[in-house]
Amino acid sequence: PGSGHVDIDPDSFFRETTMTMNPLDPSSYPQRTATLSTGRTYRFVDTGPPSTQSGPTFLCIHGFPDSWYGYRHQIPHWSRVARVIVPDMLGYGGTDKPRDASEYSTKKLCADLTALLDLLDVDRAVVIGHDWGSFTAGRFALWAPDRLQALVL
Repeated sequence: PGSGHVDIDPDSFFRETTMTMNPLDPSSYPQRTATLSTGRTYRFVDTGPPSTQSGPTFLCIHGFPDSWYGYRHQIPHWSRVARVIVPDMLGYGGTDKPRDASEYSTKKLCADLTALLDLLDVDRAVVIGHDWGSFTAGRFALWAPDRLQALVL
């Protein structure tokens, strides 16, 4: 207790996750679309809390040009120890695509990410940025430090 160690049967887990989330089939991932308090509509993957423990929440931010699908290989594995949330960032996939370039400022993107965490009742997250998503993740750490559990760039 308290060590952070979780006993998981890797064979059983692998069978379960490969049956439920298949990297070759985007529809096998738990996706939803919601309008945030910022007024924008985002599509995102949300695995929900892991069944084995109450672990951290990973908020994964993709780069350019990409979508949530860029994390398709990581999501099934990370979801065994964490809740994994991966939005299509503004302008990509099933998320809103404003025509005005000023809508894509990192300040507004970070406000959207904070609103997404609010929508999902997540107080703090491990924010993971890939490629250009690392820039947004770094700004999130600067502008919303109270929502950050850890930062991975």
